[in-house]
Amino acid sequence: MKIVRRIFGLVCMAVLLGAPIANAQTTGSITGTVSDPSGAVLPGVTVTLSGERLIGGPQTQVSDTNGVYRFDRLVPAPTA
Repeated sequence: MKIVRRIFGLVCMAVLLGAPIANAQTTGSITGTVSDPSGAVLPGVTVTLSGERLIGGPQTQVSDTNGVYRFDRLVPAPTA
């Protein structure tokens, strides 16, 4: 019976300690590259991210020297 109680305690502790970690993984990101029709990358382009369910309104980024842009820490909208 002591072993069962000890295992139960360890499982409960693992669940409680794992909850903050699982909660921290609720953001996402979007990354892309801006290029012209010939495939050449375009640095310095302003990219705007918008949508009905985007929390905080539209966001903008400027592509870097490699034409890459990234929107970090995007929080999912609440579900109805």
